[in-house]
Amino acid sequence: MQLKNDLNNFDISQKNYITRKLNALPTARRQEDIVAFADNYRVTHGAFPGVYSYSKTPYMREVSASISPNHSARKVVLMGANQIGKTAAVFENPLLFFTNLAYPTNVLYLTSTQDLVKMFVEERIEQMYKSHQVQFRSDDMYTAEPTKGKIMRKTGDTSYKKSGMGWNHVFMSYGSIKQVRSLDFQVVMLDEVDEIMTVESRHSQGDFVELISKRTRAYSGRAKIVLASTPLNEYNSIIAREYRLGTQKQYYVPCPVCGEYQTLSMEKLKWKYTDAIHNTVDPRSVHIECEHKQCIIKNEHKTTMLAHGQWRSHNKTPSPDVESYNISALYCPPGMSTLAEIAQEFIDAQGNASKLQVFTNLTLGQPFTHRSILSDTDTTDLKENYVCGEIPKKDTEGLFPIMTTIGADVQADRIEFELMGVAPNNHTWCIGYYVIEGDTSVHDAGAWEKLSDLFDNNKLPTIPRIVLIDAGYNSDVVHQFCNNRRNVYPCRGSIQSTIKSNNFHFRPLLGYQDYWRRQLIEINVATDAYKRTIYKNLLLRRGDDGHAPSGFCRFPKNITKKYFKGLQAERQEAVINKRSGKIVKYQFVNPAGSRNEPLDCRVYALCAVDAVAHMYSRSVGKPSTDWGLFWKSIISRREHDKNSKSNKS
Repeated sequence: MQLKNDLNNFDISQKNYITRKLNALPTARRQEDIVAFADNYRVTHGAFPGVYSYSKTPYMREVSASISPNHSARKVVLMGANQIGKTAAVFENPLLFFTNLAYPTNVLYLTSTQDLVKMFVEERIEQMYKSHQVQFRSDDMYTAEPTKGKIMRKTGDTSYKKSGMGWNHVFMSYGSIKQVRSLDFQVVMLDEVDEIMTVESRHSQGDFVELISKRTRAYSGRAKIVLASTPLNEYNSIIAREYRLGTQKQYYVPCPVCGEYQTLSMEKLKWKYTDAIHNTVDPRSVHIECEHKQCIIKNEHKTTMLAHGQWRSHNKTPSPDVESYNISALYCPPGMSTLAEIAQEFIDAQGNASKLQVFTNLTLGQPFTHRSILSDTDTTDLKENYVCGEIPKKDTEGLFPIMTTIGADVQADRIEFELMGVAPNNHTWCIGYYVIEGDTSVHDAGAWEKLSDLFDNNKLPTIPRIVLIDAGYNSDVVHQFCNNRRNVYPCRGSIQSTIKSNNFHFRPLLGYQDYWRRQLIEINVATDAYKRTIYKNLLLRRGDDGHAPSGFCRFPKNITKKYFKGLQAERQEAVINKRSGKIVKYQFVNPAGSRNEPLDCRVYALCAVDAVAHMYSRSVGKPSTDWGLFWKSIISRREHDKNSKSNKS
């Protein structure tokens, strides 16, 4: 009755005033474009406080736009590096947009761990909502009800819920997903989606992305699935799989000199060293080389380049309604990661699988995989002007091998070995690679007799300072061959955890003695450690001035492709804990069963250098290897031998 009286007494002259007031309220469906909303209303409090603008990270403009309700995409995938503005553009701006301020609706946000959920909500979302005066209906944190599942009882996971008139935003970890079985959402956001593998290892739920997508059925035709992550491993990366299903867009930027469009990649990143011994990059030299006209693109050029960039699809047959994007830290605008920092990270990561994966995932925004390091073209840069069986002469820097070692691998029908030259600062030369055919079951016949002839009659280009022979096959025969020989020792590959220090360990052999009638030792070799060093050093190249960095490898100009194939036969693979889904360690494997003897021989030849240096240091009373003293003794001995020959002549 009161309402009827109010309507009868309503003054029509107030109509325009009431209309203006109603229009001024933050009503639903007022806006449809996240980009326009963020540019007009968003204020940030992070690394770049103040009014938010996509002009800082223009490559994120289209990504955010594709999440908008007025965009046709139903699934948006971003596979990229970290610290590129992803969180603000892909999660924070849309979350703020999907409140009463613009387009209120139900949103589910998932990330890898409960600690990250708590940090994201308490340190970023709550502050963002309150600073923009989002109208809440409730602001609660609730603890999950105990369920029959053991996982939920043990974890005690909590979920955060923020809600207002017409919208509900729920934040939780992947391990808490069972809590939302009966809820529907128009927008589902999966942050660090590759971490889902840890959930799938504990729950038999099939395809997680497909499962969570069913929570949007009530919004058929209007739903949005947003996936964003730095990828992890190629073989099980969810974000890489989803990226390949979509448009596979890459960001093209114009060269500031010639104007030609291109992507930015590590292959185009060039630099020089200020300290080649320690592989220190000269920041002033770092630049991108234009793929069209070899123009020099510096870090400061990126502001203009990014502003005129374009996303271009690389998939001619993408899945319907799936927009997928990939971007690396090479695109970071000035003020964020620089090209010089990225170049140094790349150099520092070489030879270390863990660091290399971090660089590949977090900096390049690519899933980690293991492939052959060198192509046929790449090996040309490592070949020097000498032939197999020839002692290299001094190069332009005065470097030459001042000591040689041998690493040998034993098979049933042959013995293979590398004669390797070395110099201070880990410079190496492959002087020759030899394959001796013959039976290896008897220590004084067949291939062993031929090897003995090479050693005893000085038929090699030079006398090696030390020889290591793999005793993993026919151990007793190898021990018998090494017995009473000068500087010839058996060795055996071992895992790193069994070796306390250095990358090798001496083990006395009962019943055998060396040339000096002392107990013969077998050297246990941490093979994976040396393989990482080899793979790292194979990537090193001379600078533009011809300077060879520390660890640089040199090979004869007539070394075969077969040799390089064997040198790179193995790859590092992650060992994953089946219960947690986490990477425990990396180990080298030979998946194709290829001939890997050249790699094994170089491992033993490198270990031989460390072993003989350690032996000498201990002999002069040093508790550990003194490299300066060792190389000084080698050089002094060379000079003595040279003078002795001169006096005789």
